[in-house]
Amino acid sequence: NMELERTERQVIESLSKSDQMLDHIPFETCGQCTHLSIFAEAARDLLDGKVGCSGESELKAWSAEVKRRWEETKFYKLWQAEKEAGRDPHIEFDKRGWEP
Repeated sequence: NMELERTERQVIESLSKSDQMLDHIPFETCGQCTHLSIFAEAARDLLDGKVGCSGESELKAWSAEVKRRWEETKFYKLWQAEKEAGRDPHIEFDKRGWEP
């Protein structure tokens, strides 16, 4: 359906607003809200030219930037460390009062 087709730019513009629906700030205890915030920030930075595409599509550039930023978060690092140690990450998240 032609009405449903959107350009990559339109998708990025929509993603840049994805943090507007978040209902609790700050995000220090919520991995999901942090992830959505990263979606929006990376999209805005791409639209503002702060993140380059290097010849790839805007969506691929956005996706790579989201992945890079997410992997720098305390949520990702703790989850990975617990999984690598053979433990259930939910236990450490619960101890900290975090939501994955």
